[in-house]
Amino acid sequence: MRFDLQWEINSSKIREVSKSDGVFPLITNSRDLSALELFNAYRSKQPVVEKRHDLFKNILESTPAYLKNIGRLEALLFLEFIALIVHALIERQLRQQMQKDQIESIPLYPEERSCKAPTTTRLIDLFEPVQPHCLKEGNVLVQQFPPQLNDLQKTMTGLVGLGPGIYQNISVSGQI
Repeated sequence: MRFDLQWEINSSKIREVSKSDGVFPLITNSRDLSALELFNAYRSKQPVVEKRHDLFKNILESTPAYLKNIGRLEALLFLEFIALIVHALIERQLRQQMQKDQIESIPLYPEERSCKAPTTTRLIDLFEPVQPHCLKEGNVLVQQFPPQLNDLQKTMTGLVGLGPGIYQNISVSGQI
């Protein structure tokens, strides 16, 4: 048995669908905005929304999610929603504290370039190499070595409300 595939372009359907090109729905809880005011409100917040969408897709790598059970998918999406909220709250805390301390920018980019609006991702990248070490003899802890923070890391811990001492009381456990 052999199957052949044939197709043709449905020009009338393409013309019909093309009438809605560039048109998209906007949903709001506000009942007192005109269509133009609603569109302008959307456009003013669009960069923020798109940044969160990028975070969701690329940083949190939320897709694809190959789960066979809808309950697991719902749980995963809930946890990713919590991660988005935590990211946003850390950024808000950081930027509000910068404004309160009258700090215009921080050298977070490579080559110590200035960053006026630091992100949580940049903050996490800054602390990625920080790790405690311990010296053990057998199963006996001989000495702990807390991580040494540089000046920028100390500044950042202060801006997010933790303080540089947060790393001084880390205990290392487990087998080597």
